[in-house]
Amino acid sequence: MLLILSEIIDDFRRINMNVKEIKGRTDFSAGSFLGYVLWKHHDGFHLRWTTKGKKEHAFQGRINCQSKVLIIKKIKSEFKDNIKRTGNQTIEWNTSLKGEIDGLDFLTPGSFEVEVLINNKKIKPKSIFLGPQMIQPESNPFTITQATIEKVFSSEPKLELKPEPEPELQPLYEPIPEPEPLYEPISKPEPEPEPEPLYEPISKPEPEPEPQPLYQATPEPEPELETKSLYESLPEPKPIFKPESEELENKENENDSNDNESY
Repeated sequence: MLLILSEIIDDFRRINMNVKEIKGRTDFSAGSFLGYVLWKHHDGFHLRWTTKGKKEHAFQGRINCQSKVLIIKKIKSEFKDNIKRTGNQTIEWNTSLKGEIDGLDFLTPGSFEVEVLINNKKIKPKSIFLGPQMIQPESNPFTITQATIEKVFSSEPKLELKPEPEPELQPLYEPIPEPEPLYEPISKPEPEPEPEPLYEPISKPEPEPEPQPLYQATPEPEPELETKSLYESLPEPKPIFKPESEELENKENENDSNDNESY
């Protein structure tokens, strides 16, 4: 029973490599081979790919993590290169390279699976090198176990890596400060207060009272009562003689009256 269990564990370890096996700084020469190199240092995981000769090759791949993953550095990110995080737990890349080194640094507290390609083809494990001993995995893709998996095979306490925040990208150029004005802005003059008058305004004179007369007005006389005269007016005197014409007329009138009476 123990023999079967040990064989299962050995097979598991060949497919799933412990993070201890890839710890340590790994040095290699650029352009000496065509493939990938992965190792872990105190500042996180480092994945590099390189070419041999002057021929250009395309590199593709994916990292699937059990926990959150952060990209902390891109080694040689050109305009046409595409290295990005496609989710909280996944990193993908698609770059072109010729005779140089490219890659990325990342952090994740849990286990993760790595799948690598060259020219859109899955490469053999012999072109993949892990840790300072340049160990080759049993398959592609392969898994690096840490944190929870290490507790199963080891009683030593393990510290989980806390993900560090992604560094802020520095701008390619410094912002140009706004130029200072060549002249001071002219402020609007405040309105001057109205001057006080040099003289007091002349008030309208009050109307003078009407002067009282120096003398008293004499009252109008009362109308006198009409008094009856003590004597009556005398009638006009009759004339003593009559003119001749009048006498003749009177006589004729008398004659006519007499004639009438006779009839």
